[in-house]
Amino acid sequence: MQTLAMLVAITGYILTRWEFLYQDLTRLASIDTLTGILNRRTFIEHGAQELIRSKRYDHSLAFLMIDVDHFKAVNDTRGHHGGDCALKTLAFRGKDVLRKTDLFGRLGGEEFAVILPEASQELAIVAAERLRSEIENMEVQINQDTFQITVSIGMTMLTAQDATIERVMQRADAALYKAKESGRNRVVFE
Repeated sequence: MQTLAMLVAITGYILTRWEFLYQDLTRLASIDTLTGILNRRTFIEHGAQELIRSKRYDHSLAFLMIDVDHFKAVNDTRGHHGGDCALKTLAFRGKDVLRKTDLFGRLGGEEFAVILPEASQELAIVAAERLRSEIENMEVQINQDTFQITVSIGMTMLTAQDATIERVMQRADAALYKAKESGRNRVVFE
């Protein structure tokens, strides 16, 4: 009887430990390790679900593509550690500015994206401009050195013709390139 109790206790411990490890692996597979926000795969998966929900209930949805302006120059002048600090600071500041219901992810390199569920075009433009302004005014600190960065933001709204989140993302990406071509550090709606 004592052996059975010990076997049950050990099995319980192993199962509990397995559950914690599974939760850690799930979190690690979903979160960008540098910035602590959603990684590309998870952002797109959640975005696809949000698109389905928005279309089903006829709710609005805005999509922002964000790119750090002149990021190569940051890496060239302040090293990759400086670039990493800039990306982490941007993500931290973005989480503060955005609503808890918004999806915020790092797509790769210095490119980020935001989905604003149930946001009108007017609200989305205000949110995008507030995010752009907050990033422009934040200070990135490395030891005693501080510097600033800016971002360009391309924005679009979900339309009835959009069947996939990738289609919405492509339109926001086109708007992002227009923001960069027209001087950077701005929001362009398409």
